[in-house]
Amino acid sequence: MVRRNPRDCAWTTLFRQQRRKGTHEEVVKKNKRRVQKVEKGLAGLSVEELRSRRNQSTDVRAAARQAAIQMMKDRMKAAAEKKAAEKKKVAEKKAAEKKAAEPAKKAEDKAAKKQQQKQKKQQKPQASKVKAPKSAKPKATSL
Repeated sequence: MVRRNPRDCAWTTLFRQQRRKGTHEEVVKKNKRRVQKVEKGLAGLSVEELRSRRNQSTDVRAAARQAAIQMMKDRMKAAAEKKAAEKKKVAEKKAAEKKAAEPAKKAEDKAAKKQQQKQKKQQKPQASKVKAPKSAKPKATSL
């Protein structure tokens, strides 16, 4: 029995598939779909408005762009001013609270100092660290 690779024998289907024989008969031309253009409204604009905007000159577009940019700058400036005013208001409020708290704080500080002075007077004086000289004790004599 001869063991041959079926891809090497010209009469086998594997040989024909590998070398693409007889496939041209099966290929059918695909139908192409043509794209049809349709105009629709976009983002709340009708088709007529879109056409009119498309046909505008560049000067009109540039002027509209500059107006929009200026409007945004004004809005951002107003927001920044509002934020600065809020910061100033908060700072003034904190300053007023701090000013109102100063007399109470001074009174507390005075009371604390007085209490510390009382405690110092009440404390016993500590023994000095220097040793006192030894007193002369009579020596015991042996009898």
